[in-house]
Amino acid sequence: MATEGGCRLPSGEHDFAGRVTELLDSRRYEEAISLIHERLAQGMDTATVDGVLLKSWIAGTLIDIGSEGNIGHAVKEGMDIFVNERERLNAVIDEHEIEYCLGNARSALFALQASEPGFRMRPGTIDVLTKAKNHFWRAYKRMPATSAPPHLLVNLANALRSSGRVAEALQYYDSAILERPDHPEAHANRAEALWHLNRLSGSLTANMLWQMMKGYDMATRSTRIPEHFRAQWRAKRDYLRERLVPIGQDEDRTNRDLAETQAEANAHSQYRKFCLTNHLTLSEHSLYCPCIGAQRDDLAIPKSTAPIGGEFVPRMILLLNRLKSEFALARLLYYRAVQDPTEEWVTFDEELEFAELEEGEAIGVRPEMLRTAFRMCFGILDKIASGVCELFQLAGAKEPIYFHSFWREKQKGKDDDERWAKINSLDNLSLLALYSQATDLSQQDGEWRHFKRWRNALEHGMLVLFKYREEFTDPMEYGLLDWNRAVVSVPYDDFVQKTLQMLQLARSAIFNFVFCVRQEGEKEMRSDRPGLPLTIPPKY
Repeated sequence: MATEGGCRLPSGEHDFAGRVTELLDSRRYEEAISLIHERLAQGMDTATVDGVLLKSWIAGTLIDIGSEGNIGHAVKEGMDIFVNERERLNAVIDEHEIEYCLGNARSALFALQASEPGFRMRPGTIDVLTKAKNHFWRAYKRMPATSAPPHLLVNLANALRSSGRVAEALQYYDSAILERPDHPEAHANRAEALWHLNRLSGSLTANMLWQMMKGYDMATRSTRIPEHFRAQWRAKRDYLRERLVPIGQDEDRTNRDLAETQAEANAHSQYRKFCLTNHLTLSEHSLYCPCIGAQRDDLAIPKSTAPIGGEFVPRMILLLNRLKSEFALARLLYYRAVQDPTEEWVTFDEELEFAELEEGEAIGVRPEMLRTAFRMCFGILDKIASGVCELFQLAGAKEPIYFHSFWREKQKGKDDDERWAKINSLDNLSLLALYSQATDLSQQDGEWRHFKRWRNALEHGMLVLFKYREEFTDPMEYGLLDWNRAVVSVPYDDFVQKTLQMLQLARSAIFNFVFCVRQEGEKEMRSDRPGLPLTIPPKY
């Protein structure tokens, strides 16, 4: 199945492309590769638009063939075209399309790597997956978030899910389905993510079962997918449908439940609706359902289905309370900063008076709420890093710990990084998820590393938010920003969107921290010396 959203074809090549696509859909991969090689041998003028379009289509299709057929050399051949001829291709092909195709290539190469005997998911073994995720992030960044195409959202979500980041993956699958309700890959992969969530949470509700079944069912209805994909999804749908029968989840019961769910979702406060819509809740149930079960941030380390143990659990619960408390404030500040100002919330802005520089800076209580919300997210992440170090005994009591960098020790002249080796010896998928999130903020190659620069400006310098309008003076014209290297300027609307993304990252990290601790607590219950068993009562 050719990758949706791939590069355009020149008008004279549709017969050739049709034959290749037919071979690909019928899983005759080697024949498809041979046909492509025959066309490449004929040559093409990449100094022309048509030549570039054909070359890029061939490169993307080689990646598709290698991905579906587990043929590494085809993936590498397609990737090499994008890498070696990037400047020429970029004259015609949008940058985000190239990044998207490179992300597909890296994802395929990682899948091949992960299928090798003895492979284990560890921070030290997912470099290729991290690069794939970074390519998708770069494609995502190069277009407005509100217009990101569904195929990009799905493949980004797939990379996040493979990294253990299930909360974020579900968020982007939901965004893709909202954009295009009949998108088959979005529905099928969202169902896979719910299976993943079930393994992490240890609970499987009737609602979750039904949503997984419905996801596969929606995916099978597409007329554009090859039969072998439809057959896989149909088998999973039928298996789940059989599991729903013994618990009385027939069509009538499901329709009643859906109506009740919608009524309960409509009954939430405006604030809770805002949190659910923007993926800012701390409830496992809210990850997939907006019913009454999503009305409170009841995320907890102990499971409702089985006890966990370990002397560390009470300390981790204490930390979780602090994380939830700080996140609740950051989230509320964001809500109050961006909500309709007519809603009652007295800020006493009329008692503030500022010098007018006609530079368009957003200043006052609401912008400060926004800045504070952004800054608090880094504090939450650093506390999670400290919790991980406490849980696994990774750092000394006096060592400063930062989420984006603590994974490797910073000791001059130390040849053997003991911390990195220990982290890679641990079997904990949610620890891997936290590491993957840290790579987003890495100062070396993280795609969101500028967030740390913004945070430093907030803490130690000045982050200036501008609402640019024609009547405002250019702030650079009068040297308003060049008097201090610690001054950073960001468009106000961009900062609003990025603060939301930072909140979503922090929220996902809290989930990953809980699942990480929970998994270690389960290990303690299986060991010879379990700690105090703890459970929470089931609610839904």
